[in-house]
Amino acid sequence: MLHGRHSPSPRQCVVGVVVCTEKTTNQLDAAYEERFSIRPKNAWGADGTEFQITPQNTAVLTTSMYITYDLTPVNGPRHGRMRDVGFQEIDMETGALLFEWRWSDHWNITDVIQWPSGTEGSPETPWDPFHINSVHKDSAGNYLVSSRHTSTVGYINGQSGEFLWKLGGKQNMFEDLSGGTATSISMQHHARFLNGNSTITVFNNGVVPGRSDYQSKGMIIDLDLQAMTAKVRQEYLSPHNMGSNSRGSMQVLDSQNHVLLGFGINAGWAEYSIKGDLHCDVHYGPEAGFGTEEVLSYRVLKRSWIGRPKQPPDMVQKGSDVYISWNGATEVTIWTLLAADANISDHVALASVHNEGFETRIPLPANLTTASVRAVGLDRHGNTLGFTSTLDLGEAVEHVFQAPLVVHY
Repeated sequence: MLHGRHSPSPRQCVVGVVVCTEKTTNQLDAAYEERFSIRPKNAWGADGTEFQITPQNTAVLTTSMYITYDLTPVNGPRHGRMRDVGFQEIDMETGALLFEWRWSDHWNITDVIQWPSGTEGSPETPWDPFHINSVHKDSAGNYLVSSRHTSTVGYINGQSGEFLWKLGGKQNMFEDLSGGTATSISMQHHARFLNGNSTITVFNNGVVPGRSDYQSKGMIIDLDLQAMTAKVRQEYLSPHNMGSNSRGSMQVLDSQNHVLLGFGINAGWAEYSIKGDLHCDVHYGPEAGFGTEEVLSYRVLKRSWIGRPKQPPDMVQKGSDVYISWNGATEVTIWTLLAADANISDHVALASVHNEGFETRIPLPANLTTASVRAVGLDRHGNTLGFTSTLDLGEAVEHVFQAPLVVHY
């Protein structure tokens, strides 16, 4: 959970309520407890790059498995080892498989960006020709998919599984009205429809194999499905001319007045007006570490979210201060320090401070007489959300007096 610490009312950015492993995807509720555990069917594993909950209470998730495949068309071994990918739609209540799709059934392996090299295709180093990284079911019951290693965004019929159209890559079906920019997407991520099915948004990584001077960007692309043309409506460039060679996201916010880009392997995000003006530029890792995978995100998304963890907040003492944290609690605006035996509903606060984010410091009052304290988290209306266990204070320490901040409601 990430906080805007200096805004009058902190805004939370949901990092995730979905936990993926190689086999399962778990949905967590507002208390961060498991609500559903979705396991792909037919020996597929959960790929971990996509998990959509549809209005019909089904889950659409990307899948992968390793298979033996004839790789001689791409100069590989006849009994080569390959990572196949696809997606499934599963009923969240019953676990029933509703739809299954695999990329190898619908694509010639020669039509990919890079053929196997070195030991790729061996049992020790399976080849990854497709690399699905997003899928989204639309209101028509079809699926919009993105494949990194074919540099293709495609639209799949939800009944037959056949491609209805393909944008980009070696099987591109569109005439480009933007001088090649609309159809030259490369190793892109996070394809979504915007207002129906004739406009898409995508994070275009823009990777050029063997080069480092490329620049990643968000794109809005208009499609004419009668004339089969594609045209770039708007681009959103990285404020630091960053090239993200993996991961990344683009979200048009619900108001449709702002766009949020996450730069994947580069630990930053940026928010823009819909016209492309930069409004916010954030790093959550040092720029010196960009591209190293030390700090990264798969996607950066902004959503309304209320987290109410069942475990109580924690408090520890360090010298003349106590520090309070309540991981996942999004509604706390004030922390109040009380004597351990104080009545929660009728008390005198020893100190009250604004919540500072993940961890909040409260200086211990210089005239403190109680040997034990606890802290109460309050929302913006003054309602009690939870309180810490009793903390027995340590030996007296040299104290620099800081008057407590008193908050009036």
